[in-house]
Amino acid sequence: MMERAELAAEQVLGLAGRRADSVEVIVETVQERTVEFENNVLKSVNTEASRGIGLRVIHEGHIGFSCTSDLNALEVLVERALASAAFGQEAKFVFPS
Repeated sequence: MMERAELAAEQVLGLAGRRADSVEVIVETVQERTVEFENNVLKSVNTEASRGIGLRVIHEGHIGFSCTSDLNALEVLVERALASAAFGQEAKFVFPS
């Protein structure tokens, strides 16, 4: 079964793929565990997890990028990546399929 971040990445790929010339989606999942001792006695254990999606596009011949950790704002992610392409470097390549 696909995780929520993977499903979101598929959705972003579809949304951006309809509007950009070429698209690359990156999903990152990070888990950190902090262990704290005081006087050689375990004081606390804390685990934090975060997920994010990065989107790189080639739109009208230029590179755009945006990222988010809000998996409910995928259309905003696509809009920002496309908008940033107006100021991006010229792309002389396409992303692999």
